[in-house]
Amino acid sequence: MSEITPFGWRAAKLALCTVGGGVALTFAMAGTASADDITVQDAPVVNAGVGVANSGGNTATGNTSQNVAGCGQAAVGVVANNSCTASNESNGTAEVQTGDATGVGNQSATEVQQAVSGGGDPGLDVTVQDSDVTNAGLGVGNSGGNAALGNGSQNLAGCGQLAVGLVASNSCDASNSSDGSASIETGDATGIGNQSATKVQQTADHGDGSPGPDVVWQDADVTNVGIGLANSGGNAAAGNLSSNLAVNLQGAFGVFASNTGSAKNTSNGSSSIKTGNATGIGNSSVTEIEQGAAPDGNGPAFVFQSAPVVNAGIGIANSGLNADLGNGSLNAAIVAQVSFGLLASNVSDVDNWSDGFTMVVTGDATGIGNQSATTVKQYA
Repeated sequence: MSEITPFGWRAAKLALCTVGGGVALTFAMAGTASADDITVQDAPVVNAGVGVANSGGNTATGNTSQNVAGCGQAAVGVVANNSCTASNESNGTAEVQTGDATGVGNQSATEVQQAVSGGGDPGLDVTVQDSDVTNAGLGVGNSGGNAALGNGSQNLAGCGQLAVGLVASNSCDASNSSDGSASIETGDATGIGNQSATKVQQTADHGDGSPGPDVVWQDADVTNVGIGLANSGGNAAAGNLSSNLAVNLQGAFGVFASNTGSAKNTSNGSSSIKTGNATGIGNSSVTEIEQGAAPDGNGPAFVFQSAPVVNAGIGIANSGLNADLGNGSLNAAIVAQVSFGLLASNVSDVDNWSDGFTMVVTGDATGIGNQSATTVKQYA
């Protein structure tokens, strides 16, 4: 036996109503003593919604300064001396903290009750009960997609010195110190496309005890469709992305010539990302359908019961795809020294020190495409 599609059911129902109505009209025009009851009950219910919630997409920047410190010195004499200190210190802190984001497309509770009782007179009884319930929704919740940068500064410290004399001396200290921290903490993100509870009850009682054909058509169509998207991830945090350059250029000419130079870069960075839970539920539905028909038994009875239920959902949840960088700084320390004399001396200290720390902690990610409980009861 081939399965009848919902379109076939509707076509048959339309034909039944047409035939039943024609038969009833024929009886009425014939002037019979019988009473003809034609009852049509139709209850279309449509619930649709779009819910969008966003507490993310934020950007925080602690420090993007551009700093330059420099010395240009020239000393000429019997005793020529240059002393210079050029330094930059750059700190930054960026923090993003979002609240919870909940997007509910459709949240509905639907109850349909259709009842028909026979009148007790002989004749044709035609009952058509139709209940169409459609629940559709799109829910989007986002608390992610955030960016935090603790320190993105550009620092330059330099010394240029020239000393000419019987005693010529240059002393320079060029240094950059850069520190930064970035922190992102997101709240929970929940996207519910459709969350519905539907109850349909159809009852036809033709128990009047009188002769006559009984025709009962009961149709209950329930469609639940939902798309739920939730995101608390996709975050990027960088503690320190600074560019540091320390340059020391020295020239000393004399009987006693001395150059002492120091070029140092110190760079620290830390970043952390902590995401909340992400839950995406496409469809969460509870459907209960009860169809009952009680013909009187004194004539031919035709009972058609149809209860198609369609539950569909797409649930997508993400708490990952995060990028965390504690320290991505670029550091360069350069010392160039030239000394000419009976006693010539160059002393330099070149140092780059870079440290970083990073941590990523993600919450749970749950994606439920369809979660449904369906109960269908048919009795005649």
